[in-house]
Amino acid sequence: MKNIVLLATRPGAGVHTIALNLGIGLTHFQKKVFLASDCVRLADWLNSPGHRENSLLDRNPAFSWQLLSDHNYDEAIASGSLDYRLYLQHGKNWPAGFPSQDRILALCVIDVSKADLPGIMALNQYLQEVRPDGRGIDLLVPNKVKPGEWSENSQLIFDLAEDLGWEKIADPIPHCEALHDLPKEHTSVWELPAQYNNRRAAFQRLVDRVLEMI
Repeated sequence: MKNIVLLATRPGAGVHTIALNLGIGLTHFQKKVFLASDCVRLADWLNSPGHRENSLLDRNPAFSWQLLSDHNYDEAIASGSLDYRLYLQHGKNWPAGFPSQDRILALCVIDVSKADLPGIMALNQYLQEVRPDGRGIDLLVPNKVKPGEWSENSQLIFDLAEDLGWEKIADPIPHCEALHDLPKEHTSVWELPAQYNNRRAAFQRLVDRVLEMI
């Protein structure tokens, strides 16, 4: 079992958008992927079977999800017959239920327009203290990078690379209305029209990076 824990230092960074599209992207490599989250809004985005015909889950049968709560936490962590399990973690509460032999990758999603360097470094230190392997953040995902504002966004990325190393910085994920509207349209980045090929390419680079690391 391979686990991907997605974190953010503040709300609104786009963790669910990254997780869902990363998970579906992994299924393109014949992988079975499970997503555990406490976000009830995902139910509407995914159009769970029985809620709507031809839902996002129906179109991606190798991708599944479960609404996470204190009552079913152990069940979700123990889910088997999977290749990848994505777990959306809120707050400082590193999941302790992963078996020690499982491979775990910690991704931190950052909104580059609002991210704070001290908060990210504090999260990295916290992970180093609580992870059994002593590792911090494995990969930072700069999200919501607006075209034409690279000069404003790049300084944060350069500062993070200087502190954590370039090997821990993923390619930026661009921001646009098409990505913002994915939940409303009940679709994924992989189904966007051809004019959004650069958006799909950005997520494909993230999928490839994750496959290389875990």
